[in-house]
Amino acid sequence: MCLPTTGDGQDGNQCHDDGPRHVRTHAATLPTYARPAVDECRGCVGPNPETLFTESRVTADGQGPGGDASAPSTMMVKAAIVSSTAGRFLASTGGTHVSEQPGKPTPEGAVVVGPLDATKVPRFAAPATFARLPRLDDLSSADVLVLGVPFDSAVTYRPGARFGPGHIRASSKLLRPYNPAQDAFPFHAHQVADAGDLAVNPFDIGEALTSIEADYTRLAADGATILALGGDHSITLPVLRSVARQQGKVAVLHFDAHLDTWDTYFGAAYTHGTPFRRASEEGLLDLDHCLHIGIRGPLFAKTDLTEDERLGFTIIRTDDYEVEGVSGVIERMRQRLGDRPVYVSVDIDVLDPAHAPGTGTPEAGGLTTRELLNTLRALAGLNIIGADLMEVAPAYDHAEITGIAAAHIAYELLTVLTWRP
Repeated sequence: MCLPTTGDGQDGNQCHDDGPRHVRTHAATLPTYARPAVDECRGCVGPNPETLFTESRVTADGQGPGGDASAPSTMMVKAAIVSSTAGRFLASTGGTHVSEQPGKPTPEGAVVVGPLDATKVPRFAAPATFARLPRLDDLSSADVLVLGVPFDSAVTYRPGARFGPGHIRASSKLLRPYNPAQDAFPFHAHQVADAGDLAVNPFDIGEALTSIEADYTRLAADGATILALGGDHSITLPVLRSVARQQGKVAVLHFDAHLDTWDTYFGAAYTHGTPFRRASEEGLLDLDHCLHIGIRGPLFAKTDLTEDERLGFTIIRTDDYEVEGVSGVIERMRQRLGDRPVYVSVDIDVLDPAHAPGTGTPEAGGLTTRELLNTLRALAGLNIIGADLMEVAPAYDHAEITGIAAAHIAYELLTVLTWRP
């Protein structure tokens, strides 16, 4: 990433295009494992860097080609060359492709820039944004953002989730625009963009949580809904602080092997095992509608469960899937959440280690990927106001098993967010 400067840059750090002078971001302010919203400044990597994205535009009559009022709402989907700071490809194309776009109609004349067209740019050659979506810097605004938060200094066991956002993005290249399970085009119904990674201090947990809250609030100020990719689960606390400031008390739907409502670790109040206790104590949660799904494994004491209930949570255990089936769990979930504003937080360790080995605190006996995806799809139509996906630690992954599962979880969450009423 390059930033404007009025002085001379350091040797080897300055680029020399015909425009303003720039200096590359220093690792002291942006960790080297964090991905900025832009990879390079314009002009740093040769002339005319451009990328081929798909573009959706509503026709003048708002009904799509032909103006048939009885036909489903449609958009013209055409290949368009869009200037991109991250791009490395030049392409040209002609003609249009028409596809039905269910869901809310886009305002007349509005343009939605979708993912790179995989028939024009090979999936393995594209810049590593989530699902090959455009970067936020390349757009005037966005309705839904994918935001990386590469922070894992609050873990209690295996570290490495700071590399989770990049791993999820790299594993998302096979995602396609149409989601048949939800009959939706999540990347064309609304503008979705990759906002890059936040620059989070890895040496100071308190400062990190404060900066995450401030940056999240800034990005959401224009009304964007955010899907955050972690990072460890302590990240959810500052996010909930920001969300509750805008929405009031929220119902938390928490998918995890662990309660994350413990009090302290080694006297530390802010860890990845304590975010929902702190959120409850701070008055951020709607205590009548919060829910854990996927809880399993040993606890410190039986009082962990009674304390969790006092903090406002009801539990659906992994074993309940075996007894009630996915449909039974979904029915209980929707009844508990009701019509309240819901924030969804997914710890990848809710999945069994067979389906997600790449995490810091694995527990045997978890959900299958299929069970989790079907449960998430059942959130369609509820008032989902934000979501996160935490604890992907790629150093322990194998053949992208965890990364691919995480990418599909994020895809289903984005689909639900773009269908938000």
